[in-house]
Amino acid sequence: LFRSRKLRKNNSCNTPEYRKKYKLKNYYGLTTEEFSAMILEQDNKCKICECKMNSPQVDHNHETGKVRGLLCRNCNTSLGLLRENKNTLYKMISYIDNDYF
Repeated sequence: LFRSRKLRKNNSCNTPEYRKKYKLKNYYGLTTEEFSAMILEQDNKCKICECKMNSPQVDHNHETGKVRGLLCRNCNTSLGLLRENKNTLYKMISYIDNDYF
């Protein structure tokens, strides 16, 4: 157990920078340079709510895999919880527009 823990600690692939680079490339097909360019292009603002992003999230189409842009954590999570279903989103907007109380 101690030996395997020591090997993991000394593994050059076991760094936050490496893991981020790996995820960007293998999940989204982005390099760290492309990711940084997207942050600059969006002025570090979420594509949906336009708030300043503390930790930009890569948003992508789950069917095609195509990257759409960078979102704040709240907007990205909201899309995921809605399962990107437009009808549910329209119903939510309608619900908010109608004052039921």
